[in-house]
This record gives sequence, C-alpha cells and structure tokens, in this order.
Amino acid sequence: MHELMRVTGMRVPIVIGAMAAVVCASWILADENARRPPDHRPNRGVRRSDWPQLGGSTHRNNAPQGPRVPIDWDVATGRNIKWSAPLGSQTYGNVVVANGQIYVGTNNAGGRLPRYPAKVDLGVLLCLRESDGSLLWQYSSEKLASGRVHDWEMLGLC
Repeated sequence: MHELMRVTGMRVPIVIGAMAAVVCASWILADENARRPPDHRPNRGVRRSDWPQLGGSTHRNNAPQGPRVPIDWDVATGRNIKWSAPLGSQTYGNVVVANGQIYVGTNNAGGRLPRYPAKVDLGVLLCLRESDGSLLWQYSSEKLASGRVHDWEMLGLC
C-alpha cells in the first residue's frame, strides 16, 4: 500500500485518509441540509386555512386558523353553517381539506351512486367540493371476504 504520512509512529494509508475525508464531507453536507427549510413541493396549493391531516397542521392542536372562525352554530336553523352533505351511517377518523376539496371516509349507507345502493355494504371515500359540499367523486371498496375477523359490517373507511 502507498503510504502518505507518519503520525506518531503509525503509518496511515491513503485509503483510510480518503475515507475519513468522505465521512467528514458527509457530516458537513448533512449539517447544511439540516439547516435548509423542508421541501413542501408535494403540498403545492394547500392553503393555510386547509386541514391536510389529522389535527389540522403539523402542530396538531386541532384549532382551525383563519378569520371569522365560528365558535357556535345551530344545525336546526343553519346559523354559522356554510353547507351540509349526507354521509353514511358511520364516520370515524378525520376529514381532510386541501386544494378546495374535502375527503371523508364513511360507509355506503348514504347510497350516493346508483350502481351501489345503500343496501350494499362498502367502505367509501367521498370527495366533496369545499365551496358547496357537492359530490366530486366516490371511491368504493368491497368488504373483505373474511368478514368480522378483519372487516366489521357497516364500518366503512376510517
């Protein structure tokens, strides 16, 4: 092996010196990358007022941000309610609001599509228009053949 230098009586091969240089360079680059803001390109178009994940934002404080957020409402009179949309008989989990669309998991008890009447037990993902609650599309998933062991009746998508 070629030897480059002598350090306190030990010989250090060029290969080890080169490896140490690569390790040091990777630490420096990793540190530089850690200082850069995260790349949010996949979230293009998601507005500050959107609710793109459970808990709303990465802070997950479940408090919506924005002007004039109502703190009370009345379902009977429609006071402080922009619109409502029928869902299935069971809805668990969290809605997602992003890019003018609302996504919510439920079951098929609402029977919104003629090819899947309400008597057909399905897991359903609804996509609604944020401005008026109209249905944009519905994803329907058949129940698992194993039944209650893995897929309870009328549970829907969570």
